Amino acid sequence: MHRMPMNRFRIFIILNAMAILCLTFLAHVCVFAADAGITIQTSRSTSYKHTQPLTKPITDKLKVSVNSDDPAMIRSALRQLNDGDVLVLAVHSNPGVFGLGKNVVEWRNFWRSFGIARPPQLASVIIGGCMSNEFGEGDDKRYVHVTEKELESIRLIFNAKTLFAPGSEIMPPVAINDTNGILGSLLAGKKLADIDLQKRWYYVAGPGVNKNSVTLKDLRGGELQDCLCRCLEPKGGKISCRYDLADTGTSPSCRDLKNGPCFCKAAAPSPGCSRRQLPTSGDCHEACAKQYGGR
Repeated sequence: MHRMPMNRFRIFIILNAMAILCLTFLAHVCVFAADAGITIQTSRSTSYKHTQPLTKPITDKLKVSVNSDDPAMIRSALRQLNDGDVLVLAVHSNPGVFGLGKNVVEWRNFWRSFGIARPPQLASVIIGGCMSNEFGEGDDKRYVHVTEKELESIRLIFNAKTLFAPGSEIMPPVAINDTNGILGSLLAGKKLADIDLQKRWYYVAGPGVNKNSVTLKDLRGGELQDCLCRCLEPKGGKISCRYDLADTGTSPSCRDLKNGPCFCKAAAPSPGCSRRQLPTSGDCHEACAKQYGGR
């Protein structure tokens, strides 16, 4: 068998190690932030032939998007969601059900219908679909609009900290336009309580969420994580720590996210840095949890 010269062998080993390190780093980075937009197509609507898809201005703001009535394709998109992400839906719906292809699915079976056994804890869900029940026909037709209590039940189904949905029936083009405005405000860091709901939408939040002051960054956990990382800073101010998954620093330790999400850097002019795990106990941990609603 032909033997590889020692120098070439060493270079081969180094290059392979670097490739593995890069792939590991990218895999960890990609795990975070996979906001998704899904148009769930259906033919069950009596008013519109199809579900009006999420538009490009909406999908351009998201990492994942799909427009389909195929549960497998929708499942693939949902599986990319992680804790702290945003899910945007375009659907035909009412407070109890939504349309999926030729079928009608109860909201309580949302995750199960797509084969998701353990849904992530989402930061927010935006449902761009009607939220009224229709009764009667002709002149006797009437609508019963969704209540905040019903929307709170849907929020719990989605395992989401917050939820936005229309308070009644809504025209698809209007729902799409409103959805774009709400999503843009969320991603721009606006307080959720200050988002313009056009007097058409409801905003509900979980009991642990400060509904009046919370922003998307708070819901994603960024403020809490930054606070926890600062707990690692020694007295004297010679090292600063922050929650940072992107900075590769100047050493193998900084590049390896397995060492922790907290990026700790020595004061200038020192180039030194390291990564550490988030603290899980102690006075500082308790103070951060109390301030930002963590556990």
